[in-house]
Amino acid sequence: MLNDLRQALRMLRKNPGFTAVALLTLALGVGSNAAVFSLVSALFLRPPAMVERPEQLVSICELKLKTGKPNYAGILYPDYLTYRDRSTVFSGLAAHFFGHLADGEAASEIEVGIVSDNYFTVLGVKPRLGRFFLPEENTVPGRNPVVVLSHDFWQRRFAADSACIGGNLTLNATLFSVIGIAPPGFRGTHPGESLDVWIPAMMGSVAYRDLNILSRQDADLDLVGRLKPGQTLEQARAEMTVLSSQLQESFPETNRNSGIYIAPLKGVHPALRSNEVRLPSLLTAVVLCLILVSCANLAGLLLVRSLARRKEVAVRLALGAGRTRLVRQFLTESLLLSVVGGTAGMVAAPWMMELLNSLYSVEVEGMTPHLDLGLDPFVVSFAILLTLLAGFAFGLAPALQASRPDLVTALKEDTSAFGYRRSMLRAGLLTGQVALALLLLTGAGLLIQSMRNLMRNPGFAPDHVLFIRMKPHLSGYDTAKSERYFQEVRRRLKTVNGVESITFAGFPPLRGWGWSPAVHRPGNEPAHPEDALHVYGNPVTRDFFETLKIALVKGRVFEDPDYQKDQAGVVVINEALADRLCSNQDALGQILMVAGKPHEVVGVVRYQNYQRSGEPAQPFLFRPGGGNRMMVRLKGDPKSFLPILRQEIMAVDPHVAISEELPLTDVIENFFMPVKMAGAVLSYTGFLALLLSAIGLYAMLAFAVGERTREIGIRMALGAVTTDVLKLIIRDGLKLVVVGVAVGWVASLTLTHFLSSYLYGVRRYDVLTFVFAAWLLVSVSLLACYIPARRATKVDPMRALRSE
Repeated sequence: MLNDLRQALRMLRKNPGFTAVALLTLALGVGSNAAVFSLVSALFLRPPAMVERPEQLVSICELKLKTGKPNYAGILYPDYLTYRDRSTVFSGLAAHFFGHLADGEAASEIEVGIVSDNYFTVLGVKPRLGRFFLPEENTVPGRNPVVVLSHDFWQRRFAADSACIGGNLTLNATLFSVIGIAPPGFRGTHPGESLDVWIPAMMGSVAYRDLNILSRQDADLDLVGRLKPGQTLEQARAEMTVLSSQLQESFPETNRNSGIYIAPLKGVHPALRSNEVRLPSLLTAVVLCLILVSCANLAGLLLVRSLARRKEVAVRLALGAGRTRLVRQFLTESLLLSVVGGTAGMVAAPWMMELLNSLYSVEVEGMTPHLDLGLDPFVVSFAILLTLLAGFAFGLAPALQASRPDLVTALKEDTSAFGYRRSMLRAGLLTGQVALALLLLTGAGLLIQSMRNLMRNPGFAPDHVLFIRMKPHLSGYDTAKSERYFQEVRRRLKTVNGVESITFAGFPPLRGWGWSPAVHRPGNEPAHPEDALHVYGNPVTRDFFETLKIALVKGRVFEDPDYQKDQAGVVVINEALADRLCSNQDALGQILMVAGKPHEVVGVVRYQNYQRSGEPAQPFLFRPGGGNRMMVRLKGDPKSFLPILRQEIMAVDPHVAISEELPLTDVIENFFMPVKMAGAVLSYTGFLALLLSAIGLYAMLAFAVGERTREIGIRMALGAVTTDVLKLIIRDGLKLVVVGVAVGWVASLTLTHFLSSYLYGVRRYDVLTFVFAAWLLVSVSLLACYIPARRATKVDPMRALRSE
């Protein structure tokens, strides 16, 4: 084996160009796969950071018996006490749920974990400073306002000053005493969470004003349990199922159709897995396509190299070397390449992980998910396995073929006299590369168009609009006081030079957000409630359509009298709803029953609500109202206005939390992060696959030109001109490319089915995208064919024939 290794090193040193291409190809392929698998590991495989013996921890939530699916939270606090006191399989059982608080001094919103006193003890988390909660601090509602800070929040808010222990922190207008700092890296029990502080469950009413945690109506919880040594997950499920059934019998009004779901405490919450798995699955499939292209490319290059070594192999066989010995030698070379390339890929992987994390960790609704993407044991094991499999994949076929040459032919001095032999294996590998490259390029083109449509044509004009969300209710404001607060904010911002218009809305202008009432025409009530048409709607102030520049098709938008409480209800609807309910008559003046109340249609607007590929236009309606989401149209760059506007808002009340403050274009881009991430990864892999296909095609044709030197010389001696030689070589290359394009088109038709949920404003079978991707691939392939073909035209017929 050492001799094989030394021989492999000598061969790689003798071919620096091939070695460099092979190592770069593998580094990019393995690095990309490691980066995407690190995302998979963080989302689904990794336990929480900083916990002890994570294999003993389980996540417990409600199971909806009707659907058989886990529910986010759903367990009542009194039920938690029953589970905690009666279960025998757990050494500890803790409860937790989430909320939002206003940091009064910083005028910002923070995320809070509302937890039982044993939460940190069950997880086995040790404090960085101070202490965690005591049992007596979690017995009487509202009695013990104590708080534990996350390490990041401690650094950000208190500049890592240990003197804050024992100090005060005002949260939701309530004075808390800081008792401890969590260890660095601990942010919660599930990936994506980035909790700032933790408070006792008995202080939950600070986050939820009307919460009565001890009642059987409030406080939906998740649980975390630690199994006793020797106890299994199946035993825990059996016991908890029995306890859940007893609670259903004792409290049918609150626990009917409610079971218990238990899973290992790894990755995202069980209720979110079905949604979270789609994007990582797509990315995994894409980067696996890239490694397949890399392996096919390297297999083709090794086949070409093995043909150049025919005489060497023949001499070895003639001297008594066995075929197994030669296969082992060739496999050693390929495995050495894969190991070195895989190592380089692992060095590049952290940089790729940073790119993925920057795309994933974006602010949506005031929350920024945080993932620790890194080379954990799962990722390293996956990368090692992938590296070894790749080495065998691209090395085995060339090794088998190179180890069985025609000895008589190969030992002749004049090997090229026998002409160039076409190889079905080489042709198949190259065709596969081209097909996969076209598949990736087509997907990238569709997603780039989709993201462009989302940003440029969302149904309104998001440019020069700043989105700011305020939460006065977190500071104790009631409805009337909140309305006065927003009116004062509007008045002050109107005086700022550069502000064109201001509007407030109940929901952001994003897909799937809004009030969703049942809508029908009077007299056309559905026979069953489940058959009712539910339409997304948004309560907005009168300047909404002007601020977002939503086109009015007919009628009018809202006016001041529409906001009087004694006025009859009015709505503005989009064209899709007008066609749906009033297709044969003018929608203006028609009465619609919205949530059981009559509303007159006073206007119709052109609002698309982010229409996906292949789906009908979504109906939508607006009604007079408002909310805490403010949008301000400005005459310049929204980011440059942000400090001024924030200063004016804080002048109204410096303790009201501002939970979001970013340009509306960023709001849209962040919300559709999966489209952007999928497009970025497909573009990256598509470009690399295109480059690798061109390299493979060039290498094959360059070798063919060398092998066909005598044939080309004879052709030119018999009268062939430069154009004829060019056509000969280019035609051979383009035949394979055309076959690959045909196969790639068929594969692309299948790919678009999986991309349909990411496509907005572009058809799944967009002809221009398919044609452009093929044109790009053929153009690059033509260039790759032209270079060796041009070299073939430089053959001197007399010199070629004399050398032969």
